[in-house]
Amino acid sequence: GVPDMQRERDDFSRSSDVADVGPYFFQVMHIPIVTGRAFTQQDAESPRAVSVITQSAAKKFFPNQNPIGKRFNTDDSPDRRVWYEIVGVSADIHFNSLRREPDALHFDLYRQQHSIGGVTYMVRTTLAPEAITPSLRAAIQKIDKDLPLIDVRTQQQQIDSTTQQERVFASLTIGFGILALALACVGIYGIMTYTVTQRTNEIGIRLALGAQRARVRGMVLRESAWLTVVGIAVGLAAA
Repeated sequence: GVPDMQRERDDFSRSSDVADVGPYFFQVMHIPIVTGRAFTQQDAESPRAVSVITQSAAKKFFPNQNPIGKRFNTDDSPDRRVWYEIVGVSADIHFNSLRREPDALHFDLYRQQHSIGGVTYMVRTTLAPEAITPSLRAAIQKIDKDLPLIDVRTQQQQIDSTTQQERVFASLTIGFGILALALACVGIYGIMTYTVTQRTNEIGIRLALGAQRARVRGMVLRESAWLTVVGIAVGLAAA
């Protein structure tokens, strides 16, 4: 009973990542809530600590059971220990990395934390980024004129920056692929030219005996087509 529940809570706190977010995080990011509910403004103002976990975390730590209402803590120090109650389960997201499968993750309200090192604000708008940035800077200045607003970018720009290395490799691969295709075409053309030159007398005799030009042309193209098909099959298998 109680020892098993305590061990489960400790495993959860040690083996899952945490994201401190605001009460409207899921609405702004359009992250669906699978079970339970998302945060509310009342949660942010309440002394009761609540948390939303991802589907991966629910499957990993609460298999075959409803995690809503379960409690856990994420601090080993008794004087700083806070117990969180799970109020919702969200869909899995790529939060820490785009390169690996979504991790077990739980979201906590940043207003319920002891301290915060920095904040990333996310704003959903239909305006262009360059049009809304001055308004954002003005709003921050009203709160604290010494508070810096840095690294302003769209979500797509953030994704592009994170995957820049993969996109460079993909571009290089496409370029080398096009170059290899061009060389292959030149090579096949050279082989077929040589083959046709070697068979000039044969082709001339066929035409003299009444063979149609289209038929002779088809005979030659079939041979090149076979070379192409074999090359594509070997290339796909190797790839």
